[in-house]
Amino acid sequence: MISAGVPIIGSLEILVQQTQNKRFKRVLKSVLDRVSAGIPLGVALAEHPKSFDALTTSLIRSGEESGSLDVSLNRLSGFLEAQESLRKKIISAFTYPAVVMCIVLIVLGVLCVVVVPMFQKSFGHLGVKMPWLTLQVFAIGEWAQGNWYKVPIAVFVLFLIIKNAKKIKALKMPLDSAALKIPVFGGIIYKSALARSFRTMASLLKSGVPVLHTLELAGNVAGNEKLKKNFYTIRDAASMGVPLNVVMKEKKLFPPMVNHMVAVGEET
Repeated sequence: MISAGVPIIGSLEILVQQTQNKRFKRVLKSVLDRVSAGIPLGVALAEHPKSFDALTTSLIRSGEESGSLDVSLNRLSGFLEAQESLRKKIISAFTYPAVVMCIVLIVLGVLCVVVVPMFQKSFGHLGVKMPWLTLQVFAIGEWAQGNWYKVPIAVFVLFLIIKNAKKIKALKMPLDSAALKIPVFGGIIYKSALARSFRTMASLLKSGVPVLHTLELAGNVAGNEKLKKNFYTIRDAASMGVPLNVVMKEKKLFPPMVNHMVAVGEET
């Protein structure tokens, strides 16, 4: 609409009218009221951080300052669509190993609760002394028969503990570092976080946002405390004039391919 010459206020009015979600409609109405009062669009959006993140507000502010708001909005929409596509790919990548693990757990559960007790009865009638390992398997089966429901409860409680522990600042770093080392899933988490962060940087740099600010925002959107610390390390070094690729290589913050790509970008 802005590309077609419709004023910002008129564009926001149309968005308010066509938005079906009641909560988001209230947010847009608030933004419309603030812009109508003379507040810049980027500032008005920043007042609703749950709906518009720092990346969104930074791109829009940059577009307003440079007089190319429509270009910034197009870049932002493309970025958000790419993020959604990446999210779907991550879910797809997680689905197969997650399904396999669930099937394995179900099979193990059936073996422990149903099959092992049947073997235990059969061997019990033989009167033969059984190996220690066999006795332990039988003991597990016997316990599982009466306590199988405790396993999913324990898993759920553990999930809640980890989720709430991440809110504690002192535990966030070790938990996020451990998440990157999880077999199969850790690699997916790491690569998706890198893709999200560097795509954020690309969008911000294209819109003219200063490099130091883009590094900070890239760290914030990573969703992992260890990667966030890495981006902040690069930002601090860059503020003193150190090239990005140099500090990446010296500190071994990212894979070699990332270092080479950044070096090429800086040189050209």
